[in-house]
Amino acid sequence: MLRKIYARYGKSKQFYRQLSSYAIVMLLAIMVNLIGYGTTMRVLEKETKKINVNAVANIQVTCDAFYNELLSAAYGLLRSSSV
Repeated sequence: MLRKIYARYGKSKQFYRQLSSYAIVMLLAIMVNLIGYGTTMRVLEKETKKINVNAVANIQVTCDAFYNELLSAAYGLLRSSSV
């Protein structure tokens, strides 16, 4: 099939002009998509880091509050006269 197309249109300048214009358009589309992909990946990486830092900070606050309660309860038990 490609041989028939080449035999029919392969010798004309218009065929090569159209083929090259289609190739250029495809390459431009690929380049734009690669740039968009790179930008998207950088933004996602930054946002993921922010979310992880905030999640760790929230867990830290929760654990600190829990351990402070345990510590105060332990001191309360040690100071009570019934023990």
